[in-house]
Amino acid sequence: INCFCHVGKVALAFSVFGKLLKRGLPYDVVTVNTLINGICLNGAVSTALKFHDEMLADGFEFNEITYGTLINGLCDAGKTKVAVRLLRMIQHCVFNVKPNVVMYSRIIEALCKEGLVNEACEWYYEMVGNNVEPTVFTFRPLVRALCVAGWLNEAVWRVEGVR
Repeated sequence: INCFCHVGKVALAFSVFGKLLKRGLPYDVVTVNTLINGICLNGAVSTALKFHDEMLADGFEFNEITYGTLINGLCDAGKTKVAVRLLRMIQHCVFNVKPNVVMYSRIIEALCKEGLVNEACEWYYEMVGNNVEPTVFTFRPLVRALCVAGWLNEAVWRVEGVR
């Protein structure tokens, strides 16, 4: 399944997955995450969300990697608002998963790319307020966007905070 997904043959990966299901063989969150990632990499994030919803309806439990992958796929597809809604659902414990630095950072990066620096800063402050430690992947797009927006003092303050 992993090999097929990585070479863009997601239909074949799903064929193998279907055979697992048909034979009653076990599968786990790693297998499902691989399929979701493969779908997202092929630019079909709506299909990935539909697959997620179907599996969720069947009682399947996802993990942080699943939601990080979906948020990443949504942001790559320019669907940042949908990614934000998904993170809000995660924050409200809808999926029994806690938001992590990958989820927050990816949304912050997408907002910065869209020029929504105020929103990105709000997410940054919320992230820190929720005791999620930022990384270079959080700071890099945020500092760049702050500089582009002319908020040099804020950018310097961010860089100083890293030290």
